[in-house]
Amino acid sequence: MLTAATSFAFSVGDFTGIWALGEEASAVARELANPTELAVALTFQGVTAAYTGKFPEAMALFAQAEALWHDLDDRFGLGWVLTERAVVLRRVGELDAADGNLESAVALLAHLGDRHSLIMPTLHRGLVAHQAGRLADAAEHCHAAVALAHEISDRQYIHLGLCCAARVAIDQGDMSKARDMLAAALLDYADAENRIALAIGVEGLAIIAGTRDSPREMAVLWGFADRLRTDSSLPLTSERRQERDRWLDQARRAEGDWGFDAAWAKGQAMTRDEAVGVGVAVTGDPTFGDA
Repeated sequence: MLTAATSFAFSVGDFTGIWALGEEASAVARELANPTELAVALTFQGVTAAYTGKFPEAMALFAQAEALWHDLDDRFGLGWVLTERAVVLRRVGELDAADGNLESAVALLAHLGDRHSLIMPTLHRGLVAHQAGRLADAAEHCHAAVALAHEISDRQYIHLGLCCAARVAIDQGDMSKARDMLAAALLDYADAENRIALAIGVEGLAIIAGTRDSPREMAVLWGFADRLRTDSSLPLTSERRQERDRWLDQARRAEGDWGFDAAWAKGQAMTRDEAVGVGVAVTGDPTFGDA
């Protein structure tokens, strides 16, 4: 029950309180001398540490979990822990090592015939390629992940995959394509309820608003995304934080201190639907083609 609760919280991107659940699950699994449940609990603890910026803790937990998965000869578990270790490696800039872990994860998971398990390592390969500046590769991996999610009708992973693919399209300079994918993700898949995807998506709309000379709305959207990340304990990477700060500096210069602060406060107080409504409206009417 504890690991199921942890899994649910992770699936919606809510990292508040997950650590305590994971610690309790690990303790119970140790009491029961159950290596499978302990491996699951340790992996989830590592995932929580990875996404909340506790990288040394994450790597130590993944090492413990990997040893257990290896002893259990569990390919799914090994593929899972390799995928999540790649998150840490990517966030600290070790991109070749991250991609190597993901290649190994895909090779392991492909033998299981479980297409669901392939979605995240495929998507993470896209994120690694994006961070490395290999935009064509990034787009290919992100769209492959979306296609896999469509095959099994997983609305949450479609939602997340589209938001990630849109951020690649932004860096490729295709704002129209990016806008359409973000609108599709945030409107058609609003019930997917994934806070990571929502943060990525709204931040993407904020950037597009900046390119459309809408600094006030851009500040509103960044304000909402900042509150979402703070409430969910989901920090930006240093690279993404620098990107955000450049856009915020532009908005402050355009609006002045008072105007910027008012827009930021408005975004911080918005609901999900209000923020998405502002983002979709300011970036233009979406066209829902093959996005």
